[in-house]
Amino acid sequence: METKTEVGMLLYGSPSYKDLQNVYTKWFSLGGIAGEIDNKFALISLVCTLTAAQKKKNPDVTCYEVLRKIISKGKLQLTNEYVYGLSIVCEDFLKGSTKFNTCGLKTAKEMVDKINEILENWLPF
Repeated sequence: METKTEVGMLLYGSPSYKDLQNVYTKWFSLGGIAGEIDNKFALISLVCTLTAAQKKKNPDVTCYEVLRKIISKGKLQLTNEYVYGLSIVCEDFLKGSTKFNTCGLKTAKEMVDKINEILENWLPF
């Protein structure tokens, strides 16, 4: 694991493509989700949809908080590092977005169930 000093030095200078790829892969990759790219985009879009709805009630809510609540309704045991990374990716996609693909799902419950279904296929390697 990188130290704060190593990460700071990496981001302070002009890191190479490979350096940035290594940081992304370690902290933000969705590669552990089994299946096709459609599942990854569906996961991001559904988390963003539910977070955007919650932001109407509480503008300070984060994708991390929404995702943790969703996961608590399932039987998943995901690492904090994975949830942090996924949440940060979702936050990035959420910025400036107002329309989301709900994958044909109509209710929040259907979306929560689909998110948990996708995440249940996560492989921790």
